[in-house]
Amino acid sequence: MKLPDTSILFKEVSASSLGILRLLFGFILLEDFVNFHEYFVNYLEPSEFYNTYDFFHWIHLMPRYWLDVFFYGAIGSCILFALGIHYRLNAMLTFLSWTYIFLVDKGHYNNHFYLVSIFLFFFCIVDADRWGAVSTKEERTVPYWQVLIFRWQIAIVYFYGGIAKLHYDWLAGFPMQYWLVDASTFYPTSLQPLMRSTEMAYFISYAGLVFDLTIAFFLLSKRWRRWALLPVVAFHTMNDFTWSIGDFPTIMLASTPIFFAPNWAEKLYEHYHKNQLIKAVLAVGLMLGIGYGLFISDLFKGTNLYIKLISYPILVHLFFRGNGFQELSDRNKTTFSPKKASLIFLSIWFAFQLTLPFRHFLYKGDPSWTGEGHLFAWRMMLIDTVDAWRMKVVVPETGEELPIALDQYINYRQYRKMRRTPKSFLRFAHFIRDRVQEGGVQNPIIKMEVWKSVNNRAPQLVNDTTLNYALVPYSATAPVTWITDWSYSDELPVYSEDRFKMWRDFLEKDGVDATSNWR
Repeated sequence: MKLPDTSILFKEVSASSLGILRLLFGFILLEDFVNFHEYFVNYLEPSEFYNTYDFFHWIHLMPRYWLDVFFYGAIGSCILFALGIHYRLNAMLTFLSWTYIFLVDKGHYNNHFYLVSIFLFFFCIVDADRWGAVSTKEERTVPYWQVLIFRWQIAIVYFYGGIAKLHYDWLAGFPMQYWLVDASTFYPTSLQPLMRSTEMAYFISYAGLVFDLTIAFFLLSKRWRRWALLPVVAFHTMNDFTWSIGDFPTIMLASTPIFFAPNWAEKLYEHYHKNQLIKAVLAVGLMLGIGYGLFISDLFKGTNLYIKLISYPILVHLFFRGNGFQELSDRNKTTFSPKKASLIFLSIWFAFQLTLPFRHFLYKGDPSWTGEGHLFAWRMMLIDTVDAWRMKVVVPETGEELPIALDQYINYRQYRKMRRTPKSFLRFAHFIRDRVQEGGVQNPIIKMEVWKSVNNRAPQLVNDTTLNYALVPYSATAPVTWITDWSYSDELPVYSEDRFKMWRDFLEKDGVDATSNWR
């Protein structure tokens, strides 16, 4: 059997596109590190329960007096990484710092935070300091695979995000019909009726589906990639303006140039002082970026906006000049000698990335309901859930019932992510069990009740309420047996202007009010 020709992976290409990505990406993370510092000190550190990931329960929040040291060090490493100073060391320190923040609690889970960890891992193994770094390198080229891994990973994010949208609710315009009502307030009054219309919900749902399923193929095509910039810029600019989704649009705008010939940045640098057309194109892009910044009245808020101000001129330049650069050089030499190790790594990594998002098929039930396989699968902006939860401890000797106030142990950000993965409530139940036992209650009984509404359906019970959750075993891999059956087809979503009426009816039926121990 003839093996595929992999020599193209080791052709030498310009390191300039990696250098620009390193610079932009490093400074994007600065604002995140600053924001996380404030959140950790003021909100996370006072919590008593941390919902860590399976296989990473050994990770704990460091003591308060070390948090400042940690974050100042992370910010310093991030700056040095962006500038290419002691690049390999600072890339590893930035990767470890970010991944620690990510893993210490599921409250930090976000698809683009996961993507940030992946990119930082890539930066640890590629030579992104061979161009545009303060610490100059004599060698200015890298093996082609070091560029391709970023392209392929971004393509996976887009395509699998589209696969996840092939679902009845998304195709029926949910949850977009509700989200656009909330988002319309950001638009001029004259446009708000249009944004709230059913037709707009369908248009954005289907446009997003088509975009996610096809854009990677256009970006990977030399013939079509510059035309793909038009929907890329439109898509991420609208998302940035309409939704509160953090720096994902900024990351994707800054990363898109990696799909163009690896020497685009090198040629831009060489010809900038000579070519008036290039100056004009960059000026137009800069004006678009500044105009967008003024429009959202956020010009001086943080570094992410400045990255956008840089990204827009680059993308405008690539639209007009992007196909005029050389994709590959004729050199076959590579400074990265273990080719076999590189091929093994690429094969294992992308086999893992291509299969992991489908792991929810190993579990019974819809991942939107059970949470099984929902994370690390690029399931982005698919569902809108409203949840109610309560727990109580029953003292066996006396029968006394002690309600648990969730907000005494975790903050709201932690709770928002816990409710996406109901299994997390079992870990919390075991935490409460251990606390109560430390207080002198032997063999406590833990009762729990969880209700969920998916895309404005009527609230339904998530768990078996007859169980003593102090005794239910927790497994990182075994399917959860105490989550109830649910199917999206049992009750199809219907738009209602009063989206919380069903919850008021639910509370009234239960005989409680909103001040009860429901959370």
